[in-house]
Amino acid sequence: MSSVRALRLLLAAGGLVVIGAGASVLVGKPLPSLVSIAIFLAGGVIAHDALIAPVTVAGGAAARRLLPPAYLAPLVVAVVLVGTLTVASIPVLFGVNESPTNQTLLDRPYLLSWLVVLAVTAVAVVVVGRLRSRRAAASHR
Repeated sequence: MSSVRALRLLLAAGGLVVIGAGASVLVGKPLPSLVSIAIFLAGGVIAHDALIAPVTVAGGAAARRLLPPAYLAPLVVAVVLVGTLTVASIPVLFGVNESPTNQTLLDRPYLLSWLVVLAVTAVAVVVVGRLRSRRAAASHR
């Protein structure tokens, strides 16, 4: 058996374990909760297929035309990092569970922090892109 096939089987087995663990949590839940979970999961798939994927493909096509090649890899890393952080931060960015009776919830400037991360990431893309560009130019001499 090749190592690639063994790795695939190992990953598949791990995926089945995770699916089983998730399914075991659903056992005994009332039907309205199961319907709510199904709607939530379907919403994620619809949002991905209708919004996230097309925007990502269009952004990638635009980046390939507008940016030098040295900037593409750092940009991809930045988009993955910022995209993941943004999705995880949606509840605090939009004030979900904010409560005037409990001032300890959402008591930090999350939007400002997110904007700082965006700015630092943008600067990192430019710096790494320039370094890669100079390295590529030096290797062509």
